[in-house]
Amino acid sequence: MCGDDESTNPEYERLKDLKDRVTNNRDSIEEALKDAKNRMDEGDTWTGSAAATPWAEEVAGRHRRIPGLVDGMIDAIEARMSEVGESGDSTE
Repeated sequence: MCGDDESTNPEYERLKDLKDRVTNNRDSIEEALKDAKNRMDEGDTWTGSAAATPWAEEVAGRHRRIPGLVDGMIDAIEARMSEVGESGDSTE
């Protein structure tokens, strides 16, 4: 950060705050489907249906993809931060 509030790009600051929120909530985001996945794996929910197995596989797949999606969000935020720059010289 530049240290001078007048020269700091507001969009950059919003992106920095967003990145911090995503980073700070990463664990809870990545755990979002864990309980549902575990219950389905253990047969505690919706079993015996022709649709239950594919749905359990879908939930498990989404659970596995979440960490990569979070990484992608952070990468996209960082890329945009680089584009807009920390200095207030760029226009929104």
